[in-house]
Amino acid sequence: MTYSYTPVGAWAANGFIQPLDEAAAAVGIKEEDFFPIAWNMISFGGHTWGLLQEFDFYMLWWNKAIHTGEPPVTFDDLDAMAAEYNVMDSSGDLTQAGFIPWSSGEAHVWNNQWGGSFYDFENRVWTIDKPENQAFLEWFLKYVDLFGDREKADALETSVPTEDLDIFQYGKVAFAQQGEWVPSNLKALELDLQFGITTLPVTDGVPEGTNTTVGGNLFLLPTNAKQPTEAVHFIQHMAGSSEGVLAWCVPNGNMPPLDDPAALKAVQDEWPDLKPYFDTLAKDHMVPPISSPHTALFGQLIGDAVDAVTYKQSTPEEALAGVSQEIKSAV
Repeated sequence: MTYSYTPVGAWAANGFIQPLDEAAAAVGIKEEDFFPIAWNMISFGGHTWGLLQEFDFYMLWWNKAIHTGEPPVTFDDLDAMAAEYNVMDSSGDLTQAGFIPWSSGEAHVWNNQWGGSFYDFENRVWTIDKPENQAFLEWFLKYVDLFGDREKADALETSVPTEDLDIFQYGKVAFAQQGEWVPSNLKALELDLQFGITTLPVTDGVPEGTNTTVGGNLFLLPTNAKQPTEAVHFIQHMAGSSEGVLAWCVPNGNMPPLDDPAALKAVQDEWPDLKPYFDTLAKDHMVPPISSPHTALFGQLIGDAVDAVTYKQSTPEEALAGVSQEIKSAV
């Protein structure tokens, strides 16, 4: 079972996993039963590569103890609100932040919201160095300048005394990207964080509700599995039916891949705070995950690029050009 989705394309391309076409057909797996975004995660390159137990994406959360008004809708709204909640002590250190855009979730998710795209899905080619992909990095720099430098934000982030929480969950940030699994984590940790959830902001020309999956648990069949028949039976049991999927998604508050009213109701009844996630799925503006064999490498490189830009070691154009060249070489 994968915990991170990004290696799946590489494993398929390198022959590390076997297609599950026959197993999927045997349990009646059909594209129309899935959310489109979930189907894109298991079916690519002409095969079904795994069965999905759950999938994940981020929404914009706000801490109601800090921000008591309506949530932001646009980036201008978010920027204006966030600036009000930065608090510095007498030494100039940041003790509370309105928003740290690169710190929660996955930083490059913001590129979709700014109208950029790192990948041409129709032609299956990387488009990393397109000029429009610089917009989210330019936006990050606004926050670096607002804080004075990135190190001030870093110091606030490292002040959280436990690895079980991030800086938002610890109550030190007004707005952040958070995943659908967070309410169950907060409950398990007995934390009474008062929060609201809304869609990620978008720029002009980008539909409200645009988002992208950032992961999911897939059960896969290794090529050299010693008991492939038993393995397939196990995969079918864990992720081949609503019963198996719900046995995981209901107690853990995850997104079920099946577009099944009964399944959705079961999760929402247990976790009513997740309604904005399901509303976003219904808008059908989810950007597919990139199934290229080089997605995992890209994830590492784009993280380095974000650091280079926010520490002001490279311009957005230079940083993306470097990532593009590395991926072209790998391809």
